[in-house]
Amino acid sequence: MVTKVKINSSLLGKDRYLQHYLHEPGDKFDNVQHKRSLKLLHQELKDHGYLNAEVKATLYPDTQRDTIAVTLHVEQGDRYTISQVRVVVDDNQPFSDELTEHIEGALLNQYAQKELINTQGARLRSLLVRKGYLKPKISLTRVPQDGQLSLTYQVVLSKRKECTFLGNLFFSGTQLLDEVYSLEEQGITLPTSLIAQEIIDLYKQNVFTTVTTDWEEDDD
Repeated sequence: MVTKVKINSSLLGKDRYLQHYLHEPGDKFDNVQHKRSLKLLHQELKDHGYLNAEVKATLYPDTQRDTIAVTLHVEQGDRYTISQVRVVVDDNQPFSDELTEHIEGALLNQYAQKELINTQGARLRSLLVRKGYLKPKISLTRVPQDGQLSLTYQVVLSKRKECTFLGNLFFSGTQLLDEVYSLEEQGITLPTSLIAQEIIDLYKQNVFTTVTTDWEEDDD
């Protein structure tokens, strides 16, 4: 039985990392769970920017009482910051620069936290969708060096799709695009017939009882 779990580290707020250790006092000790806990703790530290963190443990068994105490040793190392951000779209440097400018302000000189990096990747995808590239492929390369992290978002664009609205009243074209692209941003691609139905529903939600739509698709 586990009698005690503690953590030795100079890390501020270290005790909150104990939640990633799967054993609590009173639990039956399981070596598989123990090893998994060390991996979870190590990954949590990396996700917060401690890319060179080391996690070890010392076990103190008491054979007479059939108990075990656990001490976790965490050497967090330097916390990495983001020093460079690049968005690369093949053969389109001006567009690459535009996309880079869109996200780099929120990333540069910030701690290299997974949540922040993923959030800006999602912002990048959202921007591409709203520019008509509905299924962009984005891959991320991370290069750590001397406490700093360089990020490169490699973008492969899908075929561009433009939506133009004619005869729409009450809602502007921008508002209707927001309705269309909000689903695309979530990775939900609707056929044109369902997009038309979404627009009809939007009008009916605003007390327009009779609404008709028609659409044309140009593959060029």
